Amino acid sequence: MRAPQPETTVLLHQLLDPEPAAAAQARRLIETTCRGRVADLDEVVLAVDELVTNAVVHGLPQPIHLWVCRADDQLWIEVDNASRPWPGLNLILRPSDDMPCGRGLLIAMNLSTALRVHVGTHRTVISASFATKF
Repeated sequence: MRAPQPETTVLLHQLLDPEPAAAAQARRLIETTCRGRVADLDEVVLAVDELVTNAVVHGLPQPIHLWVCRADDQLWIEVDNASRPWPGLNLILRPSDDMPCGRGLLIAMNLSTALRVHVGTHRTVISASFATKF
């Protein structure tokens, strides 16, 4: 995660192995960390599942960073993984109906209050915000 702002509270930072089981591990971590903090826990869990699955499928075989931070009235979840440059990732498009995959970022975007995508030379960082309960 890029350096948190002074008013940001880090609630979780976990390294996940880049394997399919990472999505299940992330779901459990999010359920534990975010319970009672967000308006709709199921939406947060589903969005994180999609983001971690994308990191496993499209990222390089290096640990995935999962961050949960609170800033003001938003809970920010960030998935940061090693990757190759991926031109066009900043554009979230709806896949055609006959495509069996390609909906993860679109789902996360629709479930979150904001979605930020940063594609660097060697890393991809996707941050999603969710309204807090307070």
